[in-house]
Amino acid sequence: MSALYPLKFKPYFKEFIWGGRRLETVFHKDLPPDQAIGESWEVFDNNVITNGPLQGMTLLEAIHGYGEQILGTHGQKYHNFPLIAKLTATEMNLSIQVHPNDEQAAIMEPESGFTGKTEMIYIVDAKPGAKVYFGFNQKVDAETLRSTIAAGGEIIQLIQEVDAKTGDTFLIESGTVHGYGAGLIYFELQQYSDITYRLFDWNRLDSTGKPRSLHIEKGLQVIDYDVVKPNKIQPVCLKEAAGEACFLTACKQFLVEYLDLSQEFSADPAGDSFHMLCVINGAGTLFSDSPFEAKLKLDLGDVVLIPASVKGYRFVPDPRSKVLRCRIPDLQKDVIDYLGAQGVPRESIDALGGDTSKNDLVALRVKSDS
Repeated sequence: MSALYPLKFKPYFKEFIWGGRRLETVFHKDLPPDQAIGESWEVFDNNVITNGPLQGMTLLEAIHGYGEQILGTHGQKYHNFPLIAKLTATEMNLSIQVHPNDEQAAIMEPESGFTGKTEMIYIVDAKPGAKVYFGFNQKVDAETLRSTIAAGGEIIQLIQEVDAKTGDTFLIESGTVHGYGAGLIYFELQQYSDITYRLFDWNRLDSTGKPRSLHIEKGLQVIDYDVVKPNKIQPVCLKEAAGEACFLTACKQFLVEYLDLSQEFSADPAGDSFHMLCVINGAGTLFSDSPFEAKLKLDLGDVVLIPASVKGYRFVPDPRSKVLRCRIPDLQKDVIDYLGAQGVPRESIDALGGDTSKNDLVALRVKSDS
């Protein structure tokens, strides 16, 4: 029996110019009054644990004490929690922006302590006409982009605009120019980073009447100009005894699955990686083989972190629920071999990693074929 147990956290709310109150009305989050809240950071280093013997500690403090018992062997190289899980609601468009990769972050923002930033979003709700902007809509180079900005042009004209629907998954790899439109509620999982280079902010002013800062030169340095007309991720769905299980996206940083549960679901981290569950519809009860919090009620919008050392858990829907499950994968075993054994074509597996000319799943296939 593991000395650790499923961990719940106090959310950390962030106010943004594009935020509002929908996280309160949809997910029943206890938002601070009179603030336009855009993001609820559900699991990251500084979230405070709210249950069990570790109550009052931050996640980072718990990791310093328990390390691999929380992170698992797949996360043993990290000295902190390597991901950030968020719930986000947009009342206005976010800026058009870009994030560096790990190497660029280390060079350009060495004092930040952040990695680069690859992220994924799963659209929980999209109002009619909602958009996601990502990748270029034509071949563009740095000089074209720089001259367009210098001439006062709006670079949004060069960005691909995609209709966003409830249930869509987008993988935004570092270097990809992107932005999320108004009218969205989504779950986001990203690398441990808060480095954002804004390129265009819709010519709006903040509460002081000034435009927000842009980061044009840094952005131009980290953009991947080969990302032209990228696609939404096409999930791979399987019928399981507990319901439908869909692999949403997979890369070396994270694996995210969607579980539509009508029956009890069980899993065992087996020491490999923590599991993170986010309830996006309905509710349920989590049972685990742990000395504390062996039974934990999870409601809509709740996120729980199950340490890698927990010896198995069960989630019982009440009476039906939809859950996102996140973990650090062994891409070969957990994705390629598992889905291949279910008869899933390799091209469908590869597409879970985004751009099939260079993604992590494709790289593994190329390595194994050589």
